[in-house]
Amino acid sequence: QASTKLRLAYSQPLMKGSGVSYNRSTMVIAELAADASTQAAVEGVQEHVYKLTVAYWELASARAFYRQHRRAIAAMEELRDQLQGRADIDSLQSQLWRADAASSKLDAMQARVISQIATAEAQLRAAVGSPELREVTGLEILPMTAPTDWKYDISQQQELSKVLVYHPQIQALKLNIQATRVKLNVAEQDLRPTLDLVVDGYLRGLNGEYLMGQSWVDQFSRGKPSYSGGLVYQRPVRNIASKAILRERRLELRQNLLELDQTLLNIEASVVEAVS
Repeated sequence: QASTKLRLAYSQPLMKGSGVSYNRSTMVIAELAADASTQAAVEGVQEHVYKLTVAYWELASARAFYRQHRRAIAAMEELRDQLQGRADIDSLQSQLWRADAASSKLDAMQARVISQIATAEAQLRAAVGSPELREVTGLEILPMTAPTDWKYDISQQQELSKVLVYHPQIQALKLNIQATRVKLNVAEQDLRPTLDLVVDGYLRGLNGEYLMGQSWVDQFSRGKPSYSGGLVYQRPVRNIASKAILRERRLELRQNLLELDQTLLNIEASVVEAVS
């Protein structure tokens, strides 16, 4: 004999596991996690650009100090020569000694400035990471961008408003809070008992001599549909696991809210310090 059976079963959750939001929660959490990762990447890029900018202007400042000290040393040497030339007229030996001390002090400051230039160049090379800057030895890096000579009008309130909208760390925390809320909603629904509507129907064919094809045709020509329906109800005793997960989600949400609050305070303090 050859037997075939075509079956169609349908199950619809009515309590636990019901609703579009519950069944799409995994996708929503994954999308929020991806957006949070994007914000973390944006924060990393911003920090690197800031590090690069600081290294560039530290080098520019160090080279400006170097040129100022060069002019100061030249002026001090000229003044010392004048005092030496007037040694027989009106200059005193103590004045020469003071000039020599000032020259030595300027030389020491110049050495520190040269060290600052070398440090700034090393930091700039490390921040840029270009092979051309690492392979060439003895190459001096000369800043070409002139510093601005005006002051930006910065409003503290506007900067704080921009921080709330654009700061990647705050945006990542907001996304984490949204994901935790979705997890909390899922955990709350998992506390409900299982109540499923189940509907089942099938067609069956039977034919001798192993005629599988004829048995398949007989499902629709000779066989009659059979169907069943009902409800499936399950309720765990005490439901300890679901309650523990719900408690964990609530604590996780509270932790995220506290972390957001502390981050807002830290960033607000940074903005106030930068604006002031």
